[in-house]
Amino acid sequence: MFMTNQASAIEFSYDPLGRITESKIKEEQGDDQSVVYIYDILSNIISTSESNDNNLDGYKLSLDFSEVQNFKSVTINFNLSKKISDLNFDLYISPESPPLFYESVEGVNSVNLDLSQFTSPVFIQAVARDKYGNKVISEVEQLYPLDSDKDQAPDHIEQATCSDPYNADSDGDGLSDGLEMGIETGQQLSSPCSPDSDGDGIDDGFEYEKGWDLQGFDIGELNDQSKSHWAEYAQAQAILADANGEAVVSGEHVLDVTDKEAFGYTGLIPSGDQSMTFMYWVKFKTLDSRYQLSGVNDGDDHRLYVGLDSGRPTFGAGSDRDTESDKVEVDQWLHLAVVFDKASRERIFYLNGREISRETYVEFRWSSLRSLLVGAMNRLEGASDFQDARLNDVQVWSRALDGSDIQGYMVVPPRAGESDLMAYYNFSRYRGLWVENVATGTFDMKLSELKLMAPAEVETDHDGDGLSDTFELSTCSDPYNADSDGDGLSDGLEMGVETGQHLGDPCSSDSDGDGIDDGFEYEKGWDLQGFDIGELNDQNISHWAEYAQAQAILADANGEAVVSGEHVLDVTDKEAFGYTGFMPSGDQSMTFMYWVKFKTLDSRYQLSGVNDGDDHKLYVGLAHGKPTSGAGRGQYTESDKVEVDQWLHLAVVFDKASRERIFYLNGREISRDNWAEFQGNSLRSLLVGAMNRMEGASDFQDALLDDVQVWSRALDGSDIQGYMVVPPRAGESDLMAYYNFSRYRGLWVENVATGTFDMKLSELKLMAPAEVETDHDGDGLSDTFELSTCSDPYNADSDGDGLSDGLEMGVETGQHLGDPCSSDSDGDGIDDGFEYEKGWDLQGFDIGELNDQSISHWAEYVQAQAILADANGEAVVSGEHVLDVTDKEAFGYTGFMPSGDQSMTFMYWVKFKTLDSRYQLSGVNDGDDHKLYVGLDHGKPTSGAGRDRYTESDKVEVDQWLHLAVVFDKASRERIFYLNGREISRGNWAEFQGDSLRSLLVGAMNRLEGASDFQDALLDDVQVWSRALDGSDMQGYMGVPPRAGESNLMAYYNFSRYRGLWVENVATGKFDMKLSDTDIIKTKTDEK
Repeated sequence: MFMTNQASAIEFSYDPLGRITESKIKEEQGDDQSVVYIYDILSNIISTSESNDNNLDGYKLSLDFSEVQNFKSVTINFNLSKKISDLNFDLYISPESPPLFYESVEGVNSVNLDLSQFTSPVFIQAVARDKYGNKVISEVEQLYPLDSDKDQAPDHIEQATCSDPYNADSDGDGLSDGLEMGIETGQQLSSPCSPDSDGDGIDDGFEYEKGWDLQGFDIGELNDQSKSHWAEYAQAQAILADANGEAVVSGEHVLDVTDKEAFGYTGLIPSGDQSMTFMYWVKFKTLDSRYQLSGVNDGDDHRLYVGLDSGRPTFGAGSDRDTESDKVEVDQWLHLAVVFDKASRERIFYLNGREISRETYVEFRWSSLRSLLVGAMNRLEGASDFQDARLNDVQVWSRALDGSDIQGYMVVPPRAGESDLMAYYNFSRYRGLWVENVATGTFDMKLSELKLMAPAEVETDHDGDGLSDTFELSTCSDPYNADSDGDGLSDGLEMGVETGQHLGDPCSSDSDGDGIDDGFEYEKGWDLQGFDIGELNDQNISHWAEYAQAQAILADANGEAVVSGEHVLDVTDKEAFGYTGFMPSGDQSMTFMYWVKFKTLDSRYQLSGVNDGDDHKLYVGLAHGKPTSGAGRGQYTESDKVEVDQWLHLAVVFDKASRERIFYLNGREISRDNWAEFQGNSLRSLLVGAMNRMEGASDFQDALLDDVQVWSRALDGSDIQGYMVVPPRAGESDLMAYYNFSRYRGLWVENVATGTFDMKLSELKLMAPAEVETDHDGDGLSDTFELSTCSDPYNADSDGDGLSDGLEMGVETGQHLGDPCSSDSDGDGIDDGFEYEKGWDLQGFDIGELNDQSISHWAEYVQAQAILADANGEAVVSGEHVLDVTDKEAFGYTGFMPSGDQSMTFMYWVKFKTLDSRYQLSGVNDGDDHKLYVGLDHGKPTSGAGRDRYTESDKVEVDQWLHLAVVFDKASRERIFYLNGREISRGNWAEFQGDSLRSLLVGAMNRLEGASDFQDALLDDVQVWSRALDGSDMQGYMGVPPRAGESNLMAYYNFSRYRGLWVENVATGKFDMKLSDTDIIKTKTDEK
């Protein structure tokens, strides 16, 4: 094999783009070989050649073009001193020299370029190359952009924007386009296409002259004299107008922005540092599906605007906004007002002077970032939501106007310089683009364009009341009736045309809704818009009493007859009610009650009473068909609905002493709330047939009402039940009002309590004949009454206690004695008949009271029942028995009322049938730290003594006998709990002060409201001791029962002997436990 020893090397040449233009192989013998590479514009190799001859030696390249051209389209010609084909040209173009590579072209002698990206002159150079890589380079030349208007902004730049290449000041603001575009400075100053680049209403030229920010909204910034930019601008324009002799145009005008996107600028920037009111008259031409607003909304909870949202009134203030549900009409003047009240943090909206929305907790922090516009909304991006409308009487205030103010200034414009008036534009005087602010006398509203002033419509006043027909058509008043509401006051007088002060509502004869006619209040000099019926005159007579008295005198003078008979108040199928002069007060207890028969039970409130929204409630009625009541700040709604077409009795009580709200349904207490605060006086009076709220009557009842009573004391359950049946007498103590509707005259109903006609009906024809009462069982109670309660209209003694229902309800005595539906009204175990015979209290738990022989009521009752049983020959049943209270709510009464004056032990054997999620207890707990009980709490052993209680952690078993015992040791002040003879808990400081208010029960717990927490169990060997047994005693007596007469043994019941309902106490030999039911003593079947 032969090998060569020759060597070679390769050299590469590159162009400015880094592409290989030639590769050369160098041999040792000097026989070099080379390859030349030619590229297209995309850097693709289009040819190679092995020639390295320079065929362009001696050639010259020059560029032929116009020195000034529009850079959007630039033409450049390539000229060679000798013709040659297949040349490529590399162009180098940039603002600096030497120029940078721009692009390559091939096979052409000229090129057309878009050099729009350049704004200043550029340098140009070309390089011509043949396919062998040979090249020739031109000289560097300069190209200038065309600037037709000489504003330093090239034509191609202006053509690409909104400016005019043939006008050096396209927007006419006195600043050249080039200056605004920043051609010289390299920083844009403002928009060359808008004379007001930042949209704040101040011309760019003025801002440039002042050195202000042409692109920043800064009209609120202050100069050295604490004058805002806007005020300084407005003043300068006024001086200029005066210098130019520009005339002021006067006359009745409106701002006409129909069919255009136009508006008026103001220098008013809303701020949360103050209250504000913005309002105006407007007549819309169209109601389309968009916003039409005046005001400002910078998107940062700085709203102050009012207008339309898709044809519906809408408004915003601070963080809040809302839209009404109903659309307005086109071509009809209406008045819109929005108020921000800083003090109460409220937003209030008025439509035609009527408040239609109020929202609380409205935030408005700091100042808006934009100013208020008229005819459009000012957003961050500028004017929008243009109104297609005519506007007039635009007012801006730095205080929260109230409804009376709004209504007044709708008609009678404010005066120049009036307190807190920031702006009032009635468009009566304008000059050029500037409208006079009547409040200040300065021309400070700038119109967005000329020709926005239109002549105002000619005002007519057909009824001559001083109010234009246009105004009356936009409100509720009648343009053809000078006294629309018939209150004796002309519409103009009420709207303040004569006095400049709004007095009342021309559409309501009772503007403040207090029941007193405006005419009467005007005559007396009272406030027609303030609820002042409780105010007193010099004789300490309230406005309401003075009004009622005056109406009675007028009725007498007119010979108006009193209508007598059995009537009810009929407010069915209407929104009607009766006014009263009673304004509930926390200074006294109160009771409000009435009979009512509802026609419908719908998903709304049906109430009588008052609720001013400030914890001054006194009402009772229905909430969605369920009984409800309120007193002070307390309220309650029952869970079950009532029936329609059935009389029921509703009563609510506020007890000042105990600070309680108590609710009665048909004489039965169904709810009691503590801490029912009622501070101060109600701001509204009590209505019958409706609820009086701050905004007026509402929650109307669809019902018949009768026997309405108002008391200045807290009636108890007995009182309520008594007065349900036997009405109170005139002049009865603490009786403020009793309306049985038996006598009325016109709109006025007699108050039986006082003999004065002091309830005013909201309309005529509300009196209906009362239903004819029947009494089938002759007990003195109407069937209507008995059907509304628990008693039987066909049984004179419904509960079988020997007392007629009428007697118990107090028909004969006028005093409620007992419950006609219970033979033991007070639940103390003693029959009502026996207590009535003895003259005892049928409704008071008094078994511990002593007679003249120092025998307790219970002992006397026990003795009497034993004598009766003996007389009747009732047999004693003997044997091994237990107390069986399984599957029922039954128990045994005892006469033992635990007392802190002695130690006590209470214990028994028990076998539970069930262990459910409730209490199962024997004993007593009156709720006042007088506990003595033992049993189960959700299946776990529990006990209580005095103020102490304890529950074990582990559950017991069902169907298993266990022994429970609780001990109160007076000496050591301890509560000890034993389970099956074993001590499981000992509590110290077990206070037991005084005596229990209830007696001890076996098989249930005795609470203040009666027996509860029933045991589902068998019980045996119940023992009550007046000493504290110790553990040893406990275990002993569990097995061996105590003997009769044993020391400190108060009771021992082994159920071995009973007679009827009575069980023998082995300790005393007396039958002194009374069973609640028969058949609850059963034979013992197993041993413990």
